[in-house]
Amino acid sequence: MMGCSNIISDMRRGNFYSLCYKIRSHGKELLYKLRRLFRLVYLRWFYRKPFVYTCEDTINIAMGGVSLARYGDGEFAIMLGGSIGFQDGDCRLQNELRRCFKTKSEKLLVCTATFFVKREKGMSNFMIRWARDYAAGIFWQSRSLFDRKYKYGNTGITRFYNPTERETYDFAELDIYISKLKRLWLQRDVLIVEGQGTKLGFGNDLFDGCKSIKRILCPTKNAFGSIDEIYKRILRAADQYPNKQSVLILLALGPTASILATWLATNTGYQAIDIGHVDVVYLWYLNRTSTRKCIEGKSVNEQDGSGVIPVTGDIDRYQSEIIDAVL
Repeated sequence: MMGCSNIISDMRRGNFYSLCYKIRSHGKELLYKLRRLFRLVYLRWFYRKPFVYTCEDTINIAMGGVSLARYGDGEFAIMLGGSIGFQDGDCRLQNELRRCFKTKSEKLLVCTATFFVKREKGMSNFMIRWARDYAAGIFWQSRSLFDRKYKYGNTGITRFYNPTERETYDFAELDIYISKLKRLWLQRDVLIVEGQGTKLGFGNDLFDGCKSIKRILCPTKNAFGSIDEIYKRILRAADQYPNKQSVLILLALGPTASILATWLATNTGYQAIDIGHVDVVYLWYLNRTSTRKCIEGKSVNEQDGSGVIPVTGDIDRYQSEIIDAVL
C-alpha cells in the first residue's frame, strides 16, 4: 500500500504524472480491498449461507451408499464461463455442471466448500485465507446457484492435509480421520476411473482394504470431451461384477468426475464418489511434507516445484488392474 509521504513528495516536486499514476494505482487497490471487505461483511452478517456438513458427517452419509459429487473452485470457475489448467470450458460442460449441481436425489449428495468468513475451531491460517478469498471471489459470483434449503456435503473430505500448514496439525487426529475415510472402500469391489498417470493408490496403502481393484484410464486433460464413451465403459465394466451393491466407483477426473458421479447415482444403482486429489494429499501426509512436492511417476497439477517424493510400487500389479482405457 502506498504511503502518504510518496504523494506529498511528488506534489512538492511538481511531478504530476507520477502523482496521478500513484493515485490511480492506489485507488484501484483501495477499491479492490473495499469491495472484498463489503462482500465478506455482507456474506458474514446478512447473507444466509447454505448449510454444509462437516467432513466427518459427509463420510457418514456416504457410508450409507450415497454417491458424492464434489464442486470446488475449478468447477465453479467453469460454471461461471471460465476454464482451468487441465479442462477447457465450453457451453455443454458449463450447462451440465450447472444442471448436475442442482440435482436433488436421495442417492446423491452434492458437495461444496465451506464459506468461512471468520475463524472457526480447527481451521488453519491457510484455510482461513483461502476460504475468505473463495467467499469474496467465486462464491460471491456463483451464490445464485445455491439452494439455501439444500444441505450440501463437504468437498474437503479429501483435502485433509495441506503441506504449508504442517505445523498446525494434530497427526493423531488425522490418523483417526483417514482411517474413517478408508472405511468407505473397505472390502468393496472398487472400480477406479482416473486420468492416465494419476495412479490412485499406487505406491501406498490407501486402498489396501479393498476387496478388489480395477481401473479405467482416461485423458489427463480435457476428459469431458470423452465423457459419453467413458460413461459407457464404466457401465460395461461395473456390470461384470456379480454383486452390484459391493461395487464402488471412484472417480478422479476433475469436473468430469462431478458429472459422472451424478449420472451414475441418478441413472444406475451404483455408488460413485468423486475422490479427486486424495492420493496426492495422502502421500503429502505420509511424508509430512511442508511444500506441495511432485510425486514420482504421477500427475500432480498442484505441485510447486519444491522437490519430488519417490514412489515405489508393484508396477505389474498396477498394470494388471487396468481393464480398459479411453484415451
